[in-house]
Amino acid sequence: MAKKQSFESKTKKGSAVDYKVIKLVFPYKSPKTNSWKYAEKFVKVPLEGNEQQFIDDSVKSGLAYLENHS
Repeated sequence: MAKKQSFESKTKKGSAVDYKVIKLVFPYKSPKTNSWKYAEKFVKVPLEGNEQQFIDDSVKSGLAYLENHS
């Protein structure tokens, strides 16, 4: 007989996840065309600790990267 498997049991396979993933979107102005463009970055935020501080640090590092590579 086949084993009954629910959708929840499929998603809970593997180890326990100790982070959540968020998507950050950075708007920046293109130096060539002077139009607005968007860069996306997925960030793994740990569940323990200061979540807002981690997100702020990720935003600052993303903006610094865009300034240096524009």
